[in-house]
Amino acid sequence: MGSSEFMRVRIGIGKPVNKSRIEGYVLDGFEQKEAAELPQIISIGSRTLPPRLFLSGMQQAMANHHAKNISN
Repeated sequence: MGSSEFMRVRIGIGKPVNKSRIEGYVLDGFEQKEAAELPQIISIGSRTLPPRLFLSGMQQAMANHHAKNISN
């Protein structure tokens, strides 16, 4: 892209039981159940996040998205 001026969307990964293995936890591949859910998560995010990003900015879009998902 030639620039560091772009938005990144990250998918939460939870927390490891053993905090001393955090690097391996973050870099490991998805478990079977997680991999099965990933297409739906990407689909939902790709439909709902872009309008929120353009209308209210990254911080507000993240806050709205997390609040909605926590209340479900």
